[in-house]
Order: sequence, then C-alpha cells, then structure tokens
Amino acid sequence: MEKEMMLSPELLSLIIMVQDYRSLVISENQFRETHKVEIGEDWITATQKYFFGIDKSILRKYGLSQNNNSFEIVSGFIVTDEMRKTDSKDLHKFRCWTVFDWDEYVKEMILALRQDGITLEAIEKELEYRDNASDSKWDDNLFQYTTEELADIEELWCEV
Repeated sequence: MEKEMMLSPELLSLIIMVQDYRSLVISENQFRETHKVEIGEDWITATQKYFFGIDKSILRKYGLSQNNNSFEIVSGFIVTDEMRKTDSKDLHKFRCWTVFDWDEYVKEMILALRQDGITLEAIEKELEYRDNASDSKWDDNLFQYTTEELADIEELWCEV
C-alpha cells in the first residue's frame, strides 16, 4: 500500500509555504529578542499549528495527514535550486517521499466492515457517541478503530 509521491507545482508550493512560514516565525522571534519584545511561540509549535491548519483533503492528495510525521516530512524536505528552476510541467521527475496509501487502507477497512454487517449509520452513531462519551464506552464492534480512522471511513464510505 505504499506509493511514490512525485513533485508537482502544487506540492512544491505547499512545501515552500510551510517552510517559509517557519522562516518567518524564526525571523520574527529573533527580531523580538533583539528588541527586547515578548517572544511569541517557538517556531516548531507555531509552524505545526500552521501545518495542522491546512485542509485535510489537500494534505491527503500528497500522502500527508495532520500529524507530526507528515509535518516532519514537509518541514524537513530539501527544496533544491534545481527544483526551483525546473519548469512546472517537468517537476514530476523529482521523487519526494514514499507514502502509505491511507485512502486505500481506509477502503479496505470499509470493505471489511461491510462484510461484518456494519453500516454507515453505525459509523456515524459511533462517532457521535465518541464525541459525547468517555473513551472506555465505545461500541464493542468498532472499538479497535481510532476516531480518526472512523472519520475517514465515514468520509470515504460512499466511494467504495
């Protein structure tokens, strides 16, 4: 379920956007420190919040999620001068990273749930219940799925 993520103009833009935000926060904090002004959040915390604020569906296109692993992949990706100078239609020649194909994994979970007689309504009910109950009182048929997995199952249910 792994796939190679190749560079595209849109992905390069996302990477540069996150890395430039990090640079901005670092510069701002250096400026504040120099001028004895209260320093804001550290660059890691601020940049993570910024990254986690990117729409989940956009991140998914590139094999990313709103988690620390994806944040580290994007913030640590080295954008070379060659990449910056390459015509946008030729960016696909650059390999970015290997990703776990989350959507395919979720679709496999959906097929297994359907085979076990679980319905979309049961998923929706469980998600609503988890929003309003303690962690220890989840549905016995769905307890092994994280809330994030169930939310993704709900989102992709009709595509399978």
